[in-house]
Amino acid sequence: MKIARYKWLLEIIAAALLLVLGIVVYFEAKLVLYITGTLFIFLGIARLIPLLKTTKDKLLKLLFLLEIVIDIAAGAFILLEA
Repeated sequence: MKIARYKWLLEIIAAALLLVLGIVVYFEAKLVLYITGTLFIFLGIARLIPLLKTTKDKLLKLLFLLEIVIDIAAGAFILLEA
């Protein structure tokens, strides 16, 4: 199955998702903040264990951990602002 054959369908689905998102933002702007903050926190936690287990260098582990903590803090800040 080639994706190029169904490119038009993917474009229609993407346009529909953008339209729905635009309508939701127009009526309920805080919902976007809740979703964004939750995604920041969830993706930060989901990256934590696999990234630290597979990294051998201690400096890189520290930098990755710092980045993940900043992501989680940003998500918490967005949730608190909403």
